[in-house]
Amino acid sequence: MFDSFDQESCDSWGAPRCRRKRGSSTYGIGPARTVAAIAEQSHDEKGLIWSASIAPYDVWITPIGEAALAFADTLDRELSSDGLAVVVDDRDLSPGVRFADADLIGVPLRVTIGKRLEKDGVISIKRRGGR
Repeated sequence: MFDSFDQESCDSWGAPRCRRKRGSSTYGIGPARTVAAIAEQSHDEKGLIWSASIAPYDVWITPIGEAALAFADTLDRELSSDGLAVVVDDRDLSPGVRFADADLIGVPLRVTIGKRLEKDGVISIKRRGGR
């Protein structure tokens, strides 16, 4: 990391006082700086907004109810077999808390499976960031 080289320092009259090793270092743009730059540019009051190419997960599934949980497991298997990284948030917390966590992490797609699945065969898909 440090390349040292000899360099003489001089007093005010130009006479050499001492010889010392000085070092130089590199300033690299590593993963931590890259993530910090992306987070700084892509966020809102709810949390991060990852683009699909760099998001830690592709889809966040929030099932509400037992029937929804069974469908969420099936959807998880299908999406995972297609190569997508999926989170099924089946924690015993309110849907609002789970939605807030999905927004905070910034997963690009949030799928909500609830009562409308049984009633109308409908699920809700929300894109993070609204774009």
